[in-house]
Amino acid sequence: GSTVVSSCGRRLPAKPRWMSFDPGNWILKKLQLKVPKDMLIAQLQHDPDSMGRIYAAEALGEIGSLEAVASLRQALEQETFWGVQAEVARILVRDGRAEGVALADGTELRARQVASNADAQVTFLKLLDPKELAKEFVAAVRAIDSSSPVFKINVALSELPDFLARPGKEPRPQHCGTVHLAATLDGIERAYDDAKYGRPSQEPVIECTLPSAVDPTVAPPGRPLIAAT
Repeated sequence: GSTVVSSCGRRLPAKPRWMSFDPGNWILKKLQLKVPKDMLIAQLQHDPDSMGRIYAAEALGEIGSLEAVASLRQALEQETFWGVQAEVARILVRDGRAEGVALADGTELRARQVASNADAQVTFLKLLDPKELAKEFVAAVRAIDSSSPVFKINVALSELPDFLARPGKEPRPQHCGTVHLAATLDGIERAYDDAKYGRPSQEPVIECTLPSAVDPTVAPPGRPLIAAT
Protein backbone atom coordinates (compact mmCIF):
# COMPACT_ATOMS: atom_id res chain seq x y z
CA GLY A 1 0.00 0.00 0.00
CA SER A 2 0.96 3.63 -0.20
CA THR A 3 0.51 6.63 2.03
CA VAL A 4 -0.49 10.02 0.68
CA VAL A 5 0.08 13.12 2.77
CA SER A 6 -1.58 16.21 1.40
CA SER A 7 -2.31 19.72 2.52
CA CYS A 8 -4.40 22.49 1.04
CA GLY A 9 -5.61 25.91 1.97
CA ARG A 10 -8.37 28.28 1.00
CA ARG A 11 -9.15 31.75 2.24
CA LEU A 12 -12.67 32.10 3.65
CA PRO A 13 -14.62 35.35 4.00
CA ALA A 14 -15.38 34.57 7.65
CA LYS A 15 -14.85 31.93 10.29
CA PRO A 16 -17.28 29.02 9.70
CA ARG A 17 -19.62 27.91 12.47
CA TRP A 18 -18.43 24.33 12.06
CA MET A 19 -16.55 22.15 9.59
CA SER A 20 -17.23 18.66 8.25
CA PHE A 21 -14.48 16.79 6.41
CA ASP A 22 -15.26 13.84 4.13
CA PRO A 23 -19.04 13.50 4.80
CA GLY A 24 -19.97 9.84 4.87
CA ASN A 25 -16.43 8.85 5.89
CA TRP A 26 -15.57 7.42 2.47
CA ILE A 27 -11.78 7.94 2.69
CA LEU A 28 -9.55 5.70 4.82
CA LYS A 29 -7.66 8.35 6.75
CA LYS A 30 -6.37 9.66 10.02
CA LEU A 31 -7.22 13.28 10.68
CA GLN A 32 -5.06 15.57 12.77
CA LEU A 33 -7.10 18.72 13.07
CA LYS A 34 -7.07 21.31 15.82
CA VAL A 35 -10.66 22.43 15.73
CA PRO A 36 -11.78 25.15 18.19
CA LYS A 37 -14.16 24.08 20.91
CA ASP A 38 -17.00 26.33 19.74
CA MET A 39 -16.84 24.81 16.26
CA LEU A 40 -16.91 21.28 17.69
CA ILE A 41 -19.99 22.12 19.78
CA ALA A 42 -21.73 23.55 16.71
CA GLN A 43 -20.79 20.46 14.68
CA LEU A 44 -22.13 18.19 17.43
CA GLN A 45 -25.44 20.05 17.29
CA HIS A 46 -25.91 20.69 13.57
CA ASP A 47 -23.79 18.43 11.35
CA PRO A 48 -26.18 16.25 9.29
CA ASP A 49 -23.38 13.71 8.76
CA SER A 50 -23.42 11.11 11.54
CA MET A 51 -19.67 10.44 11.37
CA GLY A 52 -18.99 14.16 11.68
CA ARG A 53 -21.08 14.36 14.83
CA ILE A 54 -19.32 11.32 16.27
CA TYR A 55 -15.95 12.94 15.53
CA ALA A 56 -17.08 16.12 17.29
CA ALA A 57 -18.23 14.13 20.33
CA GLU A 58 -14.89 12.30 20.55
CA ALA A 59 -12.92 15.54 20.22
CA LEU A 60 -15.01 17.26 22.90
CA GLY A 61 -14.48 14.28 25.19
CA GLU A 62 -10.72 14.72 24.85
CA ILE A 63 -10.99 18.43 25.69
CA GLY A 64 -12.85 17.58 28.91
CA SER A 65 -13.74 21.16 29.92
CA LEU A 66 -17.00 21.90 31.72
CA GLU A 67 -18.46 23.52 28.59
CA ALA A 68 -17.48 20.50 26.49
CA VAL A 69 -18.99 18.07 29.01
CA ALA A 70 -22.17 20.18 29.22
CA SER A 71 -22.59 20.10 25.44
CA LEU A 72 -22.15 16.31 25.40
CA ARG A 73 -24.66 15.91 28.20
CA GLN A 74 -27.20 18.06 26.36
CA ALA A 75 -26.77 16.00 23.22
CA LEU A 76 -27.18 12.71 25.06
CA GLU A 77 -30.29 13.86 26.91
CA GLN A 78 -32.11 15.63 24.09
CA GLU A 79 -31.15 13.94 20.82
CA THR A 80 -32.46 10.53 19.80
CA PHE A 81 -29.45 10.19 17.44
CA TRP A 82 -27.34 8.85 20.32
CA GLY A 83 -29.95 6.30 21.43
CA VAL A 84 -29.26 6.92 25.12
CA GLN A 85 -32.92 6.98 26.12
CA ALA A 86 -33.92 4.10 23.86
CA GLU A 87 -35.07 1.09 25.89
CA VAL A 88 -34.19 -2.30 24.43
CA ALA A 89 -37.01 -4.81 24.88
CA ARG A 90 -35.39 -7.88 23.35
CA ILE A 91 -32.54 -9.12 21.22
CA LEU A 92 -33.60 -10.34 17.78
CA VAL A 93 -32.37 -13.82 16.83
CA ARG A 94 -32.62 -15.76 13.57
CA ASP A 95 -31.11 -19.18 12.90
CA GLY A 96 -29.25 -19.11 16.19
CA ARG A 97 -27.56 -15.73 15.59
CA ALA A 98 -28.31 -12.29 17.01
CA GLU A 99 -29.28 -9.93 14.21
CA GLY A 100 -30.36 -6.77 16.03
CA VAL A 101 -32.58 -5.44 18.78
CA ALA A 102 -36.22 -4.48 19.22
CA LEU A 103 -36.90 -1.30 21.19
CA ALA A 104 -39.74 -0.84 23.64
CA ASP A 105 -41.57 1.39 21.14
CA GLY A 106 -41.55 -1.41 18.55
CA THR A 107 -38.65 -0.11 16.45
CA GLU A 108 -36.35 -2.85 15.18
CA LEU A 109 -32.67 -2.13 14.54
CA ARG A 110 -30.71 -4.66 12.49
CA ALA A 111 -26.99 -5.27 13.00
CA ARG A 112 -24.34 -7.86 12.20
CA GLN A 113 -23.35 -8.00 15.88
CA VAL A 114 -25.03 -7.08 19.15
CA ALA A 115 -23.07 -5.98 22.23
CA SER A 116 -24.83 -5.76 25.60
CA ASN A 117 -23.65 -3.80 28.63
CA ALA A 118 -26.39 -5.33 30.78
CA ASP A 119 -25.42 -8.08 33.21
CA ALA A 120 -25.48 -11.71 32.16
CA GLN A 121 -28.87 -12.49 33.71
CA VAL A 122 -30.61 -9.55 32.05
CA THR A 123 -28.91 -10.22 28.70
CA PHE A 124 -29.43 -13.97 28.48
CA LEU A 125 -32.59 -14.50 30.54
CA LYS A 126 -34.66 -11.38 29.80
CA LEU A 127 -33.50 -9.81 26.55
CA LEU A 128 -32.96 -13.21 24.97
CA ASP A 129 -35.34 -16.15 24.97
CA PRO A 130 -33.51 -18.77 27.09
CA LYS A 131 -34.77 -21.40 24.63
CA GLU A 132 -32.24 -20.02 22.15
CA LEU A 133 -29.38 -21.07 24.45
CA ALA A 134 -27.94 -24.36 25.68
CA LYS A 135 -29.58 -25.62 28.88
CA GLU A 136 -26.23 -25.95 30.64
CA PHE A 137 -25.38 -22.34 29.82
CA VAL A 138 -28.76 -21.08 31.04
CA ALA A 139 -28.33 -23.00 34.31
CA ALA A 140 -24.87 -21.45 34.81
CA VAL A 141 -26.26 -17.95 34.22
CA ARG A 142 -29.13 -18.52 36.66
CA ALA A 143 -26.60 -19.60 39.29
CA ILE A 144 -24.65 -16.32 39.14
CA ASP A 145 -24.83 -14.50 42.49
CA SER A 146 -24.80 -10.78 41.74
CA SER A 147 -25.80 -9.56 45.20
CA SER A 148 -23.73 -6.54 46.23
CA PRO A 149 -21.56 -6.48 49.39
CA VAL A 150 -21.17 -2.69 49.34
CA PHE A 151 -23.03 0.35 50.57
CA LYS A 152 -22.96 3.94 49.36
CA ILE A 153 -23.09 7.33 51.05
CA ASN A 154 -23.27 10.83 49.59
CA VAL A 155 -21.37 13.57 51.43
CA ALA A 156 -21.27 17.33 50.81
CA LEU A 157 -17.76 18.83 50.80
CA SER A 158 -16.58 22.36 51.46
CA GLU A 159 -14.39 22.19 48.34
CA LEU A 160 -13.15 19.77 45.70
CA PRO A 161 -10.09 17.62 46.51
CA ASP A 162 -6.71 19.15 45.68
CA PHE A 163 -4.73 16.18 44.36
CA LEU A 164 -0.97 16.16 44.77
CA ALA A 165 -0.50 14.57 41.36
CA ARG A 166 -2.61 17.25 39.66
CA PRO A 167 -3.33 20.25 41.91
CA GLY A 168 -6.40 22.40 41.55
CA LYS A 169 -9.69 22.93 43.40
CA GLU A 170 -11.70 24.06 40.38
CA PRO A 171 -13.57 21.33 38.43
CA ARG A 172 -11.09 19.77 36.01
CA PRO A 173 -10.69 16.38 34.29
CA GLN A 174 -8.97 14.91 37.37
CA HIS A 175 -12.24 15.36 39.26
CA CYS A 176 -14.32 13.49 36.66
CA GLY A 177 -12.98 9.97 37.18
CA THR A 178 -13.02 7.55 40.11
CA VAL A 179 -10.84 7.71 43.22
CA HIS A 180 -9.87 4.54 45.10
CA LEU A 181 -8.85 4.88 48.74
CA ALA A 182 -6.60 2.03 49.84
CA ALA A 183 -3.27 1.70 51.59
CA THR A 184 -1.63 -0.25 48.76
CA LEU A 185 -2.51 -2.05 45.55
CA ASP A 186 -2.02 -5.34 47.39
CA GLY A 187 -4.57 -4.12 49.92
CA ILE A 188 -7.15 -3.84 47.13
CA GLU A 189 -6.46 -7.46 46.20
CA ARG A 190 -6.76 -8.64 49.81
CA ALA A 191 -10.06 -6.79 50.21
CA TYR A 192 -11.36 -8.64 47.18
CA ASP A 193 -10.13 -11.97 48.56
CA ASP A 194 -12.19 -11.43 51.72
CA ALA A 195 -15.33 -10.73 49.70
CA LYS A 196 -14.59 -13.67 47.41
CA TYR A 197 -14.63 -16.06 50.36
CA GLY A 198 -17.81 -14.59 51.84
CA ARG A 199 -16.42 -12.64 54.76
CA PRO A 200 -16.28 -8.89 55.56
CA SER A 201 -13.12 -7.23 54.34
CA GLN A 202 -10.47 -6.60 56.98
CA GLU A 203 -9.10 -3.75 54.85
CA PRO A 204 -12.10 -2.22 53.04
CA VAL A 205 -11.53 -0.28 49.84
CA ILE A 206 -13.47 2.95 49.27
CA GLU A 207 -14.30 3.99 45.72
CA CYS A 208 -15.34 7.61 45.28
CA THR A 209 -16.71 9.76 42.51
CA LEU A 210 -17.38 13.50 42.39
CA PRO A 211 -20.67 13.79 40.47
CA SER A 212 -20.99 17.55 40.93
CA ALA A 213 -17.77 18.10 38.97
CA VAL A 214 -19.68 16.92 35.90
CA ASP A 215 -23.21 17.97 36.85
CA PRO A 216 -23.29 20.91 39.34
CA THR A 217 -27.08 20.59 39.73
CA VAL A 218 -26.75 17.47 41.92
CA ALA A 219 -25.41 19.50 44.87
CA PRO A 220 -26.06 22.90 46.50
CA PRO A 221 -24.03 25.79 45.03
CA GLY A 222 -20.49 25.84 46.38
CA ARG A 223 -20.81 22.42 48.08
CA PRO A 224 -19.28 19.68 45.93
CA LEU A 225 -20.74 16.20 46.30
CA ILE A 226 -18.68 13.07 46.85
CA ALA A 227 -20.29 9.64 46.43
CA ALA A 228 -18.41 6.97 48.36
CA THR A 229 -18.97 3.24 47.89
